Amino acid sequence: MTKQISNTILICIPSYTFGGAEIHSLYTAKAIKHCTDYTVYFLAFGRNDEFRKKLENEGFQTLHFPLNDFLNLSYSQKAVQLIKLIHFLNPYRFKYIFSGTEQCNLLMALVWKALGVKKYFWHQWGIDTRKNTGFFEKFAVRTQPIYIANSLACKENIIRRHSIKNTASVKIIHNTFNEDLLQVHHDFNSTDFNLIMVANFFEEKDPATVLKALKLFVTKYPEAIIKLYFVGRDNGSNIYLKSKALAFDLGLQDYVLFSGNVSDIAGMLSIMQVGILSTKSEGLSNALLEYMAAGLPVIATDISQNKEALGEHNIEWLFGVGEEQKCFQLIEKLYLNKTLLSELGKRNRDFVIANFSNTIYEKKIKELITEA
Repeated sequence: MTKQISNTILICIPSYTFGGAEIHSLYTAKAIKHCTDYTVYFLAFGRNDEFRKKLENEGFQTLHFPLNDFLNLSYSQKAVQLIKLIHFLNPYRFKYIFSGTEQCNLLMALVWKALGVKKYFWHQWGIDTRKNTGFFEKFAVRTQPIYIANSLACKENIIRRHSIKNTASVKIIHNTFNEDLLQVHHDFNSTDFNLIMVANFFEEKDPATVLKALKLFVTKYPEAIIKLYFVGRDNGSNIYLKSKALAFDLGLQDYVLFSGNVSDIAGMLSIMQVGILSTKSEGLSNALLEYMAAGLPVIATDISQNKEALGEHNIEWLFGVGEEQKCFQLIEKLYLNKTLLSELGKRNRDFVIANFSNTIYEKKIKELITEA
């Protein structure tokens, strides 16, 4: 029998693409690498894209096990895939496993004990709204993973979904951010007024509300030099195409840019005046932390996860889901009072440093591993 490698950790991600879960997993890996002597491997199930090269350039090992639709397979097909996954991972003898998002969490919960792993961390970065997957999810819960949530809303979601009686056992570790963004500078006195929404085009994102708010703005202020940048990938859903069609239907072709994935997010944020996030559901948004780190004022939807990320000082800059009129009014308020831009940006930067720094995140990850 192969001797267990005691200093190896596996982090499971949905795919090798630049998504929120994938970026956050990189921060986790960097924290582990910086504060421990563990070797970190990544495993992805979906698209084998450019993010894999980034991880390898950062010095991490990468594995790929193609399995996009486990949740939709029959019971017998699921069993076959689980056996294959165990055989695939068994030679590496991982000591700990971290995972995030629905499929990764379920898969790792089903196989970690068969792999001889010491502890498995079910690291939930979003709200799981699926119907209970029956036998397999019930079995996964019985393996007693260590639950970590990145927001209070995620913690409550885990407790309800898995009927956790000891609520204190579900730990909260908030996301962190790329601290290079703290060096970003802005020209808030510019005549340009650039808005950005960083979000991949998933169902829970709501670019339509921002587009409708922008239409209200340019109708009232046709002389304004305003641009709205959407940064994020088309995930294959119809949200991306619907958004482009809506921008065209509203006559916003000259005001909206769909930029796709951006490798230099610091450079992109440096030319912005306002960060926006219109979303119906979140774990804890990486985009909001990035906006604040870059010293931007923020407008976002009034959901508990966004409040948790933004703090009390940003309450007045929230709008209800689907409320394009309120979103427009908040954009207008910042446009008409440019002094607010730098004031809010500085306050946001101070807040994100105090509450979501790499040092805080690293300390919590190290404690997690030490306690295990």
